[in-house]
Amino acid sequence: METMIYITVFVSVFFFVTVLINFIFKINKLDEDDYRNVESETGFFYKLQRMMIYKPVILRLAGMNRAIGEDKINEWYKKKLMTSGNPWKLIPVEFFAYKELLAVLTGISVSTIYYYSMHELNFLIVFLSVAIGYRAPNFWIEFTIKNRKKSILIDLPFFTDIIALASAAGLDFKTAIERVVKEGRPGPLRSEFNKLLQDLRVSPIISTALNNLAERTDLYEIRSFVLALIQADKQGSPLKDALRTQSEIRLEERFIKAEKLAQEAPAKINVPLIFCFLPPAIAIIAFPLCLKYSQNTGGF
Repeated sequence: METMIYITVFVSVFFFVTVLINFIFKINKLDEDDYRNVESETGFFYKLQRMMIYKPVILRLAGMNRAIGEDKINEWYKKKLMTSGNPWKLIPVEFFAYKELLAVLTGISVSTIYYYSMHELNFLIVFLSVAIGYRAPNFWIEFTIKNRKKSILIDLPFFTDIIALASAAGLDFKTAIERVVKEGRPGPLRSEFNKLLQDLRVSPIISTALNNLAERTDLYEIRSFVLALIQADKQGSPLKDALRTQSEIRLEERFIKAEKLAQEAPAKINVPLIFCFLPPAIAIIAFPLCLKYSQNTGGF
């Protein structure tokens, strides 16, 4: 009974403060039509969002976040969402709303479990659970960015090689990108080249589209690739030569990384060898000696 009172008070205070802020600043819930084409969003994550019952709460919190500190929130999360590929099609104020809601739900859930286990309410546990819920989306987005960058680096030499071969065969840069999008392995890099192709269709300026690619991926290797192509385009030299050079550089970098990982393998093997294989080996050798000693002496 006491737990239900705490939970009710906690939730009531949260929603009271939210409604009060919305009333004072005359905030309406976030209109999705302002920032996304609802009819064109067909991804699984977006459909899942549309079915979730807490969506109106998210939109209300996002509207509040936009009115209170949109510029600061954009500064914190816009770059991260773009680099992660943004599979949920969120804008920064909406992502921040998920953080707020998850903090409240985690605080309630953990506090309830702790109370029924220990029959007391620890405010330190409440604070920690709220902090973990608030930070969890950050961990998710950092994990997504890390995996996405890793996938891009793996596919980059192959994609660069295809573009170089297509350019050497006489295709222009835009047609070469179309060939990559058509024949490349599905993944983040192909999606980025597809966005690059869309930019090229909208604007014929190659440098703008390439800079957008570098900004979205936030990788040194992509920036190097983009810079080489922009320099070749400005100097009027054939892009196929720059592409061939970049293809060779990316392949060489891949071989160097493979050699580095191979050199690090023996050192990494020592860790499981010491902690997993050495203790059982010592036990196998020591047990017969201890047993023989105890039989001869009648004990230790």
